[in-house]
Amino acid sequence: MRAGARLLAMTATALLGATMAHASGGYEPEDLFFATNRPDQPVREFVERPAGYYTSYLVPYQVLWYWRLHGQAFSVDAVRAFTDLLEKLPREDNSMEELDDAWTEWRQAHDAATAKLDPQSARDKAALAPPSQQPPKWNADSLQASPNCFYSDAFRNATKTLAQRMTRVAGDKAAAPYVLHWLKAQDAVFDTCNQQSGTVPELPQHAPAWLKADQAYQLAAQRFYADDLDEADTAFTTIAEDKASTWRDLAAYMRLRVLARQNPGEAPSDNKNEKDSPEALKRQAELTKQVDAIALPLLKNPRLRALHPSVHRLAEALRIRYLLPATRMQRLADGLKTMGPPDAAAAKLLLLNHEFRACGFIYDCSYVGPAQTSDLVQWLSTVRGFNGPGSSAEPDGKWRETLSWSRYQRTHDLAWLMAAASLLPVAAASDDKREAELQAALAAVPEDHPARFAATQLRAQRLFAQGRYK
Repeated sequence: MRAGARLLAMTATALLGATMAHASGGYEPEDLFFATNRPDQPVREFVERPAGYYTSYLVPYQVLWYWRLHGQAFSVDAVRAFTDLLEKLPREDNSMEELDDAWTEWRQAHDAATAKLDPQSARDKAALAPPSQQPPKWNADSLQASPNCFYSDAFRNATKTLAQRMTRVAGDKAAAPYVLHWLKAQDAVFDTCNQQSGTVPELPQHAPAWLKADQAYQLAAQRFYADDLDEADTAFTTIAEDKASTWRDLAAYMRLRVLARQNPGEAPSDNKNEKDSPEALKRQAELTKQVDAIALPLLKNPRLRALHPSVHRLAEALRIRYLLPATRMQRLADGLKTMGPPDAAAAKLLLLNHEFRACGFIYDCSYVGPAQTSDLVQWLSTVRGFNGPGSSAEPDGKWRETLSWSRYQRTHDLAWLMAAASLLPVAAASDDKREAELQAALAAVPEDHPARFAATQLRAQRLFAQGRYK
């Protein structure tokens, strides 16, 4: 079937649904393009066959569409990076599910290992409370989890390491006492956040080199969880410089986490006219220099490839840590004009999504809205209907159609065409000049462009709303 015929068939199918809904006062063009909730739509489907559908409250989907409308190509790495990001977004702020799952796997592995290594011991079931019973400490102002004991990957890493150590026991029964020592030491590390902190037992005599290396990392991790950050950084640095340690790469990464905890950020001021102070800018510049010194070598290390997305997320958050919200927003928007490296873009998208979400709960969030100088932020604010809480501009609610049309007239940009075609009311007269211009522009979208299907849908809906059923 030719592309045009396939498109016509898909449009007819879409119109059938639109016809039924329109008869009862339903779908306007905006509903199908911007307001349709599709939280289950895979990134690959969105990239390869974008119809303009995405979850209305997730800014990253909208930025992906903005890029596609501007001709950005999505590589396999980009699809992977954005898929990983969107899977994390629903629990970005407050869910403990992932942490609980990782903790459960650790406890199961721990119990099984204890039964084999020390069947006579009575395990203290209350040694570590499930993470969901620990109050989450997400700091919405500083865009990070405030100092808290555990991350889900701490439990996953412990489970993986225990499995490797038990494999050692399977091949050499003499290793059993040393693995049991490792297990007790790990219990002490995870006990750090309990009311009575655990004590890591001293190494046994004639401890093998692998156990010495393991315990050095366990002690560094315990310092980290205890918020003894200077000592933790010193310990992780020593391990990272030890080429014989199997923990050197992970220790180098943990230095970035130490830096994040050492710089929790500050609550933003409510004064919307305030500018970043010279002191804050200097502090941020110094922090960015520290971030680059740690993060850039990590990103060049192929052995840490699995951690590169986490490195980007931490690094990008720290690079705006001490800036005021308006400056943060501007820097994020400037960095997202084009995609760039996918993992770095995904990290910035996470932060941008958080800024928009946080803005919804701040009364006078003037740094987000159509007045922002960034074209991306203007476009996002328009398609989301976000003019900033407390704003009195265009109280009749027509600012979105006014801005989208004026921006399209000035730029003839495809992103603004799609916004205008979605937001402008359909003209009653078939010879209306503005309507005719919109129809012609939508019809002119090339057949091989990702926006062709969405443009055809919008055009068909507008014709239908005029009663031009044929």
